[in-house]
Amino acid sequence: AIENGFDINTKNDNGDTIFHWGFHSEHLKLAIENGFNVNNDGNTIFHWGFHSVHLPLAIENGFNVNNENRDGNTIFHDGHHLKHLPLASEYGFNKN
Repeated sequence: AIENGFDINTKNDNGDTIFHWGFHSEHLKLAIENGFNVNNDGNTIFHWGFHSVHLPLAIENGFNVNNENRDGNTIFHDGHHLKHLPLASEYGFNKN
């Protein structure tokens, strides 16, 4: 679909993309490499602990590691993605 012009940044009425809630993880690498906006107002695709395997690629491609959802939580809140904290720190994650 991406190769045929599908807009990978399309959002539904809740602001969710096709990658929210852990869906389509097998296509996320290709999407990031083709301009998927990993930053989102509110919950990002990483806020609920999904797609952890793709988080380093997202960070290296501009994911804001300090992004907070509407509740003020980062993706590391509730213990999600903790193995990626060292990389996030290298990219400016504010632990405070």
